[in-house]
Amino acid sequence: QSEYGHFFLSWYSGLLVRHARRVLGAAADVLNKPGRPRMLRAVRECENGHVVYEFAPVVQLGAKLAGVHWWFKSRAHAAELTAGYYNTRDRDGYAPIIQVIAEFNGCLSFTCVEMRDCEHPPEGRCSPQGLLQQVLQCAERYGVPLAGENALQRYDEHAFDRIAESAFGRTARAGRLEQLTFLRMGDLMFDNWDAFCAFLQRMRGNRSDVEQQQQLLLLLLLLLLLLVLVLLLLLLL
Repeated sequence: QSEYGHFFLSWYSGLLVRHARRVLGAAADVLNKPGRPRMLRAVRECENGHVVYEFAPVVQLGAKLAGVHWWFKSRAHAAELTAGYYNTRDRDGYAPIIQVIAEFNGCLSFTCVEMRDCEHPPEGRCSPQGLLQQVLQCAERYGVPLAGENALQRYDEHAFDRIAESAFGRTARAGRLEQLTFLRMGDLMFDNWDAFCAFLQRMRGNRSDVEQQQQLLLLLLLLLLLLVLVLLLLLLL
């Protein structure tokens, strides 16, 4: 809380932010070179009637943040401060990094989407759920798409439930994560292949619920139209 402490942590975390800007800037320079593939990003119509077409590189830049969730429930957030994230109860340390990603129209990848607070010892003051929620809200505020991945290779129902909740949300809005990466392919995955396949089917099922509702609504509209036609025919007869 001292003036020097604020100075040091601002300088220390600023190095990470400047590093992110340098790396993303160098990558963007390569992708924006003449002759590189590009795609249409937006079309804007000006007041004078002119139409402006905006193009962007085919490859979208991305950055990954580490899920340093231990000591998240403490006042100082010591683990995050050590890693270069100046994040405390009174300061959002992820906003400067996400702002840089937004400048380059990039996406953000974040980990520990399968973890729950109750799975960690209380003395560690861990909160992977609280940390993920903070990053979700910050990414939404700056319009940065968020991708998620699991930190541990787990195949239990508790982990699958938490991943589904992180991806789609149960009390929050649906579709909170743009993408999901499941780590990792190896012997353990194939030993639990049935559980993994059931999880994939469940994730596809969550996404297809909307499509099923749309199909049901279309069917009801067709039935209503058919009923109207029958009534018209009866009136004509």
